[in-house]
Amino acid sequence: MAYSFRTKTSLCLDRWAEIMSINPLAFNNIDIGNCVEDAINGCKMWAQDTYQDEFNIETLATYIQLAEQKIESYLGVKVAPTAICHEQIEIPYYYRRELGKLDLQQLKFQTAYKEVRKFGQEKRKFLGEATIVYTDEDGDGFKEIATLTLTTDEVDLDYCGIEVDICPTARCNNICPVINIDLNVLEGILTIKSYTWLFRKEENIKIGFSKLHRSIDGCDTDNFLDCVGVYYRSIDPCKPQAEIVWNRTDKCFNDIFWTSASSCGKNCDTFRLPACVKILDKCRGIFQLEYQRYDETGCLVSGCTCNLPCFPPDYIEVNYVSGCKSNCTSCNNCGVCDQLERTIAILAAAMLPQSFCNCSCLQTQLQYYQTNATAKANGILTYGVPFEILNNPFGQRFGEIEAFQNLKVLEEYLCNS
Repeated sequence: MAYSFRTKTSLCLDRWAEIMSINPLAFNNIDIGNCVEDAINGCKMWAQDTYQDEFNIETLATYIQLAEQKIESYLGVKVAPTAICHEQIEIPYYYRRELGKLDLQQLKFQTAYKEVRKFGQEKRKFLGEATIVYTDEDGDGFKEIATLTLTTDEVDLDYCGIEVDICPTARCNNICPVINIDLNVLEGILTIKSYTWLFRKEENIKIGFSKLHRSIDGCDTDNFLDCVGVYYRSIDPCKPQAEIVWNRTDKCFNDIFWTSASSCGKNCDTFRLPACVKILDKCRGIFQLEYQRYDETGCLVSGCTCNLPCFPPDYIEVNYVSGCKSNCTSCNNCGVCDQLERTIAILAAAMLPQSFCNCSCLQTQLQYYQTNATAKANGILTYGVPFEILNNPFGQRFGEIEAFQNLKVLEEYLCNS
């Protein structure tokens, strides 16, 4: 798997290469010429950093991140599911003024980011270490299939929450869910089938940092991982979806309220009460609160058995996952909007500063997206593109124009009110 050591993106780098129809082996700097007689030649191998070659992962990640920021700013929606933690929402003034007449649970609140997928705080559980076996299923000499096997006592796993720790040093960004050819849990055995090029050893990825750029021998399985840690990301039922917060430090407040409210507050010094969220509108992020408390084990239970103070709370903190599209017209199995991914990829390709070579693996799409629609020959516009199409916030390259046109269509499906 390709990843950047410096730049975090939501779009997986290998997904960008797939959308751009780039050979995944060349993109991951893998050469299979030693074991495949008719291996595709003429593909430009991608280096890791700028000083080695114009085709490099670090520069690409920078422009993908920039494309994501531009699209998020235009749409007002996260481009991919993103965990928003401890977002503060101020208590409305009228609630403070009418304290004693209004119940906090009657108020409606709205999250800063729309397209809320779920409320709560995520936890990451270690499932175990999976062994990897590489096989050649098409008989061409290259072991292109990686099969991960792990014994687990988990049965109801949402495969979108399964994460494989390809980069154990935690220095790398862009670690995405592994592309699954097949995934199943049968009689306590978790099996994942994926692609070999996604499991390069980290030290082999660092080959790309050498001044003398050289590729990885894909025919030698020692250049790939033989085991990986597998994790499962889900909502933690013992952590609150929201908390009601008082910024009070005076002794009177502490003695009157927190002494009698100890069963509600997890830590009496923080002046917080847990609450669960009653969702009114996921699309716009509108919700109400319902009081909760902590039980003797530190987990949450419904209802609040303490007396709420006479002092109004200062704000609430809410935790949720936002982004992407729940009702997008074309989503993958994890609910990620395919059209939005493609739009990010197109815009990033258009903004890349390099002029790409005429290599057979790179020629068509990337050159088209980087072509300037306002180019002139002998003072005459080469392309008859109407002004209303050229007038867009991203630029005049064909990829920038196409990205903006795609977003105008997507706006009809995105919650933007």
